[in-house]
Amino acid sequence: MTVFDQIKQLLEHQAGVLPENIKLESNLIDDFGLDDLDLVEFIMHVETNFNVIISDETKLRTVEDFVNYVTNYQKTD
Repeated sequence: MTVFDQIKQLLEHQAGVLPENIKLESNLIDDFGLDDLDLVEFIMHVETNFNVIISDETKLRTVEDFVNYVTNYQKTD
């Protein structure tokens, strides 16, 4: 399963977004209506599921931002 597919699953379960509506260019706030708390919770799920740490200064807003971040920073230990 690709990182994109896994991110889609997280969005489907956490935010109730239909998988067919999730595109790489989708913005979590503008397209899916996530508020700041939802975004923080989603980031926490991404950190847990992919073994990454996302700092508060990192601005991730689109699905592609998350896919690229995980791909570049995922720890495999």
